[in-house]
Amino acid sequence: MGVMVRVDQSHGEGRASNAIIVGVAREDI
Repeated sequence: MGVMVRVDQSHGEGRASNAIIVGVAREDI
């Protein structure tokens, strides 16, 4: 999931989506 977050940041599609992914990654860790 960490990689997914990095890809999202590179694309810069939406900060809201990135925040949600970060939250999921945090739970995974």
